[in-house]
Amino acid sequence: MVISPSLSDKTAWIGVGLGLLFWFVESVIHAYIFHEGTLIQQIFRPAIHELWMRGLVTFMFIIFGGYAQSIINSRKRTNETLRESEEKLAGILDSVMDQMIMVDERFNIMWANNVAKDLTG
Repeated sequence: MVISPSLSDKTAWIGVGLGLLFWFVESVIHAYIFHEGTLIQQIFRPAIHELWMRGLVTFMFIIFGGYAQSIINSRKRTNETLRESEEKLAGILDSVMDQMIMVDERFNIMWANNVAKDLTG
């Protein structure tokens, strides 16, 4: 089963992007608001407590992106399996030579096989 790529396949990369954005925003805040060195120093050589905190938050964004991506992929596989199962069931019920009609609780016709359609029009 092949799952075509889409925007949702980029979820893990969104986590990476959010982590990098957080790192940059923290660097700007410490450089221009707290006046703790230049922006370049804050980006590439922050204080050890800042390095630890930024690294942890960035890592959490990346892990969350990967986890969200795995949930999306699992849901896609489940939906594809369900669709295939419904197609098989419809094929089996359409091949039955007896009339079959599925109705809801109000007796509205939800589905009918080919024999029922041919007999009732």
